[in-house]
Amino acid sequence: MATEASGWHRSEDDQYWQFSGQIEIPDVDSRQYGLIKLENQLEVLLVSDPEADQAAVSLDVGIGHMSDPDDMPGLAHFCEHLSFMGTKDFPVENEYKNYIRKHGGATNASTSSKTTTYHFKVQAPFLEGGIKRFSAFFHSPLFSSSCVLREVNAVDSENSKNQQMDSRRLYQLWKSLSDAHHPWNKFGCGNKDTLLKGNIEDGSESRQRVMDWWQNHYCASRMKVTVVGTESLKVLGDLAYQNFSKVPNRSLGPLPVTKLPPWSTSSGPDLWFVKTVKDTQRLEISFPIPDQDSLYEHKPSSYISHLVGHEGPGSIFNLLHEQGLATTLSCGLHSAGRGVSLMDIDITLTKLGLGQYEKVLSAIFHYITLLPSALEEPYHFEELRKMAQISFANAEKYAPDAYAKTISQSMNGLYKRDHLISRGVKSWTFNRAHIEDIIRCMTFDKARIFVAAKSFDSMNVQSNWEKEKWYGTEYTKQSLNRDILSILTPEDHALLYLPERNPLLPESLD
Repeated sequence: MATEASGWHRSEDDQYWQFSGQIEIPDVDSRQYGLIKLENQLEVLLVSDPEADQAAVSLDVGIGHMSDPDDMPGLAHFCEHLSFMGTKDFPVENEYKNYIRKHGGATNASTSSKTTTYHFKVQAPFLEGGIKRFSAFFHSPLFSSSCVLREVNAVDSENSKNQQMDSRRLYQLWKSLSDAHHPWNKFGCGNKDTLLKGNIEDGSESRQRVMDWWQNHYCASRMKVTVVGTESLKVLGDLAYQNFSKVPNRSLGPLPVTKLPPWSTSSGPDLWFVKTVKDTQRLEISFPIPDQDSLYEHKPSSYISHLVGHEGPGSIFNLLHEQGLATTLSCGLHSAGRGVSLMDIDITLTKLGLGQYEKVLSAIFHYITLLPSALEEPYHFEELRKMAQISFANAEKYAPDAYAKTISQSMNGLYKRDHLISRGVKSWTFNRAHIEDIIRCMTFDKARIFVAAKSFDSMNVQSNWEKEKWYGTEYTKQSLNRDILSILTPEDHALLYLPERNPLLPESLD
């Protein structure tokens, strides 16, 4: 029998390790939770919900398109597509999807910059058949040669659809304008040109590259699984043991982390004008900030986004909306990859606001200068923490598949194992130094700014437009004078101030 590890003990039948701690869950949650670790070091969170109509499973691989090789953009995404094309145990191409659909379920997968997540839902009595077919993708996929060209075309079609989506176009432009050697610069979707290698008649080289990628990156010790079912924790644990123990542990070590910011902030503010497909006006600002992944028990980024993004009296949004310059404003943390954090401010401008974008920027940067004063009496943090704790304590049930996906992705974060569900909300503590670190990054000189619209004909914008490589988005860079910081009038300044105490905040919902 294996010896006991710190925080873990062996199951009674000695099949796997069990987490010894207590997982924090909402007060209203009647489900049972268990965390196990198989001999191949694959962790599985078990959720027993006897009242559920559907069961769900999600597996997070921990590797995304930031790890794509430079000569084959989109390989991680392509591997996601081709993984579904049959396994040694179930060689018929659509066996998995047909089984799930036959029993009232659905399948899906997604590839992001830092991870790839596979998941399905199915009527609760058919979980065992679903998990057998699903788990085989991670220990014995066929990557059938007959499917390669078709799946290349499927990825290419997906990319073509993205070509007309301004959100995708702007996202890729942010990436393409980052430092050329930074992994965030990569093109994650892929297309026919990037994925077809060698003999394009049969796709044999492309298939081999996918097989090599799977061999080099899909590793049990990096994978995290969530299983939601009506069965007991013991039965769910046995299902996980029987099916996921076969996944090979290649001893690849920790997941890759990128600590460098995606662009240099030493050259002053960067301003780009960007042409959109739709008739819309947007202003986006991004600031590289210290990595936030390990700071979840202090939530400095949430503190900043709460202040900048609020919409009450004194807020940036209230001023801009009252003056007819903006219709929406949001501020929040953007994880550009494992170890790479950005603080983003996104504003939907009116036509009038587009013409006065400099005033909009002036309002934003003036408000940022107010943030240090919020640290002198941090009641904002106490209010934020209280509301977050009340919300978690009374959280409603998510749909099983969305819940499983969210948890499996959290498992590949830096959360303590007892915080996988709560994400540490019960232990949030105010940390002035971490908040000050972010504020120091949110300066005029360190900002990267997009002003996006379908047309700039009425504005004095340079005409030397360039085209982004992957989506053809037109953009041009223009200097931004520090004089814009003094555009606001004294009356405008008086309308910008931090939110006051909320006297109506409840202690609980009891």
